[in-house]
Amino acid sequence: MACRKDGEMQPNHIPGYRKILTNKILQSKVEQARQHLTNCNLCPHDCGVDRREKLGFCRAADKVVLSSYGPHMGEEPPLVGRHGSGTIFFGYCNMRCIFCQNCELSFGGEGEVITNAELAEITLELQDYYHCHNINLVTPPPGRCTDCRAGQWYRYS
Repeated sequence: MACRKDGEMQPNHIPGYRKILTNKILQSKVEQARQHLTNCNLCPHDCGVDRREKLGFCRAADKVVLSSYGPHMGEEPPLVGRHGSGTIFFGYCNMRCIFCQNCELSFGGEGEVITNAELAEITLELQDYYHCHNINLVTPPPGRCTDCRAGQWYRYS
């Protein structure tokens, strides 16, 4: 168990994202994810586009579109702890849910293009400044292909 009942981390707990940095699993996953950018099959729409050159069904390119981020207290207490879930909202989605509460982001791509290094800094801000208990990526699978590259920037705190 990573967290105690009071929401604080156990002193000797090493999060999974840190473990994969030391055993080279992350680099392998990043390379696998990059391959999907040239023939996108990351969702059931299987549009097959080269996302570096054109947009597929979800309208997401190969860049990260950040809509907003910050501590989010609106989930179940075990998920938010005392400091909130570090939620990062991204633009574009492949689901097209008719009941979407974030349609400006998911359909319209509201937000700004950021680099993977900037995304990594945001995750560190959520971790180090806000002391969030987790990082919650609110995005469809196609966006995660580029998001995972940001994991290379995590540092041990």
